[in-house]
Amino acid sequence: MMNTQQLMDIWQKNQWGLYENDTHGVVGFGGPLTTERLVEAYSVGVFPWPQNNELIWFCPNERGVLFFNELKIHKRLQRKYKNSNYTYKLNTSFSQVIQECAKAPRRGQSGTWITSEMLNAYEKLFERGHILCFECWKGDELVGGLYGVVTLSKKKKITYFSGESVFGSQSDVSKFCLIKCIEHLQSEGCQWMDIQMVTKLTEDFGGRYISRPRFLSLIIEN
Repeated sequence: MMNTQQLMDIWQKNQWGLYENDTHGVVGFGGPLTTERLVEAYSVGVFPWPQNNELIWFCPNERGVLFFNELKIHKRLQRKYKNSNYTYKLNTSFSQVIQECAKAPRRGQSGTWITSEMLNAYEKLFERGHILCFECWKGDELVGGLYGVVTLSKKKKITYFSGESVFGSQSDVSKFCLIKCIEHLQSEGCQWMDIQMVTKLTEDFGGRYISRPRFLSLIIEN
């Protein structure tokens, strides 16, 4: 279990620090996008989000989370999920999933933050076992996927999961991927997941914002 001082020591080591009067939670710029730095970043609540070709590191003032005891899944969606003829797989086609996520159009966004540098970095992160990738298949066709970074304890237990991106090429498939992700995390003993920002998808499931201190306390508690 990490304590507050250890968390702050890692921030200082990586030259992360809250910028005065910043309302977005920027904690750093640039630096190497290595597996080691990514693992360390997520372990203390920091994640990279490139913007305008610049690598920026964030720990938002308000953090999106989904507490599983507050989960909202409408009965109609539950029926569609249970009665669908899709096949779900874990960690079999991460490269394809992240590439599809990079291509997926996003409301209010003209491009993608999943740059070639991010693609390469997260491929290496996946190879080291720090990514969970949930896939939805219709026969041999990948029709949806969700991936995120998993932070592990020394005993290889999940500390927390940070959802990164999702896509679905058919109706409700992105929702089905999120349900499958939640089911897996619950089976591993997790009680919540990091969603970074609350989107329409995660809000419908009960996602909400909490303060940065509260979020960091959740990490320390785990």
